[in-house]
Amino acid sequence: RYKKVVRFVEEDPKDLAPYGLDKPGYTVRIFTDKEGKKGDGIHLGLTTEGEVADRQGRMKKQVLYYVRRVSGGPVMLVGGEVVKDFPREPFKLRKKIVIDYDVDHITRLKLETGAENIDIRRLGKKKWEMKAARSAGTVGKAPVVPSRHKHIDDVLWDIKWSNSVEFVDEPGEDLASYGLGAKAVRRVSLWIKKKKDGPEVKRSFEMGALNDEGRAYGRMEGKKRLFAFAKKDFGNIFKSSFYLSDRRFTPFEKEEDIVRVRVEFPSGAEAAFRREGEEWIAEKPKDEKASTGQVDGFLNMMKDLEYEGDAKGGGDFEKFRARVFLEHKNGKKFPAVIFAGGGGKKISFVGQGGKTYRVKTALIGPNLPASPATLMVEKKKPKN
Repeated sequence: RYKKVVRFVEEDPKDLAPYGLDKPGYTVRIFTDKEGKKGDGIHLGLTTEGEVADRQGRMKKQVLYYVRRVSGGPVMLVGGEVVKDFPREPFKLRKKIVIDYDVDHITRLKLETGAENIDIRRLGKKKWEMKAARSAGTVGKAPVVPSRHKHIDDVLWDIKWSNSVEFVDEPGEDLASYGLGAKAVRRVSLWIKKKKDGPEVKRSFEMGALNDEGRAYGRMEGKKRLFAFAKKDFGNIFKSSFYLSDRRFTPFEKEEDIVRVRVEFPSGAEAAFRREGEEWIAEKPKDEKASTGQVDGFLNMMKDLEYEGDAKGGGDFEKFRARVFLEHKNGKKFPAVIFAGGGGKKISFVGQGGKTYRVKTALIGPNLPASPATLMVEKKKPKN
């Protein structure tokens, strides 16, 4: 729309071959009516090199294209960047999101993976009920697994933003080559309710396994066309109930939910704090002033700390790093969380209730205090 001519070459060309416009490499047509009869376009032919003034008026060498309107007229030169965003194939212009919705409108999510069937129902804002079973017929009778909104929300966003990397518009009757068919075991079902008093609509798609090219084919229920997801999107969608469960050591939602903090260190030293409004008051050591920012940063780490699985014989609990005790504003006191010595760059070990768990070291990060001083306001050194 806004492209300008660099130079007019020939006003009334008799021979278009020297410019490559007799057999143009690209033709772009713009129509101004629904029937595709009114409008014009542009042919692009050979390239050449020329100098073009930039915004500061400096002359710079640039690749130029010979062009001419489809309706005729002069041969012109335009800057080579005009073709940068040209779609080289129709797929580039297709809408690649398979199923679109507002995440807050989802009332139910069902994941059927073959190995496990998970049924998740919304109870309220950030509240879900999750049931998981090994076979489809027992999901309703399965015990409730404590779930975490953050993980369910992540899966819903991943489904929404998963882009197809390929479409097969005419797949034929035999879907076995795409990993689909009567025995396709992976299915995603979503129940969408846009308005409180509106209808609840179910949308589902099935998917085959990942193939050797790292993509999996799927099909929306009732649709003929196939789509394909890349390995990353496939993995982000089909999560286990373990991944979706609440695996936090101290499940609380906000730093303000915690009213008391106590941390024991291997040296025998101890730090204890109580909340007063938005501030923290140091109870131990008494002569120190609590750093509210440091304590809140530590609590932010504890809020999201979750385990990856059980660990057998991992970590050094005799040379522990810290023991943490937290008290919720509702009066609940969480069992001590013990950070073991040892571990590595990827996995650390944390104990609670007599069990040892594997935790991603990155979740602990630099926020685990090494001594009481870490959580206190640094005292100013007297001037000489």
